[in-house]
Amino acid sequence: MRYFLFIILSFVVAAGYSASRLTDLREQAYLFPQVALRQIDSLQQKAQYPSYQLEYIRSCAYFRLSMFGRALDSAEKAYHSVEIKSDTVLYRRISMILAEASVFAFSLDKATRYIRKGKEYATSISDHVMLAGMLLSEGYLYRRLSLSKKAYECAFRAEKLLEGGKSETEIYYLSHTYGFLMMYYISDRKYAEAWQIGLERSKLLSRLPELRRDNQSGYLYSKVAFLAHMLGKEFEDEKYYELFLGTHFSKTLVGRLEINDYLLTMKNYDQVIVNAQAYVREMDRRDTLNISYERLLQQACVAYEAVGDYRKAYAVAKRRLSIQQAIRLNNERNYLLENTDLFNALAAREELEETEEKLRVQTIWLGVLTGLLLLSLLALGGFMRKGGKMRIRIVELEKLKVLHQYLLKKGQYAGRKTADTGKQEEKAAEEVVEQAVPEVPRKGAFSRFSNEELFALFDRRVRQEKLYLDYSLGRDQYARIMGVDKNRFAGVLKEFGNTNLAAYLNSLRLEYAIELFHENPEWPISKIAEQSAIPNLSTFYRLFKDKYGMSPNLFRNKM
Repeated sequence: MRYFLFIILSFVVAAGYSASRLTDLREQAYLFPQVALRQIDSLQQKAQYPSYQLEYIRSCAYFRLSMFGRALDSAEKAYHSVEIKSDTVLYRRISMILAEASVFAFSLDKATRYIRKGKEYATSISDHVMLAGMLLSEGYLYRRLSLSKKAYECAFRAEKLLEGGKSETEIYYLSHTYGFLMMYYISDRKYAEAWQIGLERSKLLSRLPELRRDNQSGYLYSKVAFLAHMLGKEFEDEKYYELFLGTHFSKTLVGRLEINDYLLTMKNYDQVIVNAQAYVREMDRRDTLNISYERLLQQACVAYEAVGDYRKAYAVAKRRLSIQQAIRLNNERNYLLENTDLFNALAAREELEETEEKLRVQTIWLGVLTGLLLLSLLALGGFMRKGGKMRIRIVELEKLKVLHQYLLKKGQYAGRKTADTGKQEEKAAEEVVEQAVPEVPRKGAFSRFSNEELFALFDRRVRQEKLYLDYSLGRDQYARIMGVDKNRFAGVLKEFGNTNLAAYLNSLRLEYAIELFHENPEWPISKIAEQSAIPNLSTFYRLFKDKYGMSPNLFRNKM
């Protein structure tokens, strides 16, 4: 008996040591990610820990290094392991990493799937912290699709879930939420609002242990220093910059990236270039297709141009453009915008697998019932109304069938089963049918869309079909394409395009001219201008210089 108790006690002690050691590794992944990665490789060879635990730590380290593609790969290996199902704590953490990393890595299809599943799981176990984390990822996904209003809504919902929390985890994620709100406000040039959120976040972070708050504090100080300068708060920007330098975060690659915005405002271009070069040296070539790397190239381009190194500025700008093209964000965005509410659309798509089988059975029964009904109608005219309802039912089911066939052709079919094919599911499917293959919009056809969504759909179609090259289209025709009247069209364009119709079209034409320069370097500039729908050469020169800061000739010479 004593021997048996000794064995049990040994297992408990070993499990406790393993959990403690895993926590230490996770802390190291956040503070010293490169060191953590080397340790994980060594531990994996010795088989001292389950592979899913090591993959989890590895994903944390890669995420801290802004290598979001690799973080996503490691998290997926852990997520699909058999052992993870019994480790609910790590399952929740990995689910949150998957959601956030897939958005940052521009894997939008995976992002919608992991966010939806994460929200469902968090709701099922009443985990408001996990649900808040999923909402933040969902909001940032909307932000990447230029749906800023929905991004703010998600962040505010996450804030409401976490407000008043007393635990260390709740405080940490509320601070994380404030970080997203600060990022949105700064991007939208709402500096006063960002400043207030920053002060609230500073109070929160004082309640966290020093080791856990270092990264968030460093990020906060880098942003508040920038905001202090932009708001004219004399000396405060230098104070927060010194606080930033006192954090371990300031010595990391991510820290160097985040402080660059402040350094640019202070015209410390040399330091920005040094930070950018250090980041590029460490960044793996396989993992350059992410938001942080694209942002770094933009910062470096501004710095090189400011110091007069136009050759490097052009090379960096060209590299950034190639990354943007490789990401093919517009293709992902088209699919998502056609469904408007991407998460509802994805759920509806996945539910169609079982719906198809039930549709087949119901179609047989409906055929029999329709036959009986038609016979009854010959004798009893009173059943006309019921027969009409039945025919509507048949039409609804045929719409589901059409949608299913469409999705199969597009290769976008997924596999979650549904238990009900009642009127609510048919109504959701009908909305997807109406949006899956959009026709030329009629006036008022998009009345249920917000102005932001109207502009996104309109902008996508104008770019995709190159309507800006068609001289015959005027304001009335463009308003009809958007599906609104002329007055609302002008308001939407001004609010979300920040310009009028003429300037909007000319901007697209100039972007097209850049493509023509690269594709047809032998063409004369007059032909480039004509093919870009700006046939007046002097107008083309003036607009080109206003947009790109150089003449077409100079641009061609720098190619």
